[in-house]
Amino acid sequence: MFDIGSRIRNIRKQNKMNMTELAKKINLTQPQLSRIENNVNMVQFDTLEKICKVFNISLSEFFKDHDSNNISIDDVIKELQGLTPSQLEAIKITIKAMKEGK
Repeated sequence: MFDIGSRIRNIRKQNKMNMTELAKKINLTQPQLSRIENNVNMVQFDTLEKICKVFNISLSEFFKDHDSNNISIDDVIKELQGLTPSQLEAIKITIKAMKEGK
């Protein structure tokens, strides 16, 4: 089952935003947002639209099946950005070895 509150919290934390900042941007109080993130209160559709707008994501992106235990390719790419060519080569060799089962 899709956990909307946890999804909001995860997106907020990924974007390094605290609850007070997000609440202010979407015209809620921090306690109201806390109740949404903890699935005590249901999020209203217009509030969800505001959250998506703040984080520049579509509603379909919001509802994609994101398991916090799964790492997406986008997450890996973000981590690779800024590495030196030699670091990237080392990672490439490691990935190749993992794929070959070594």
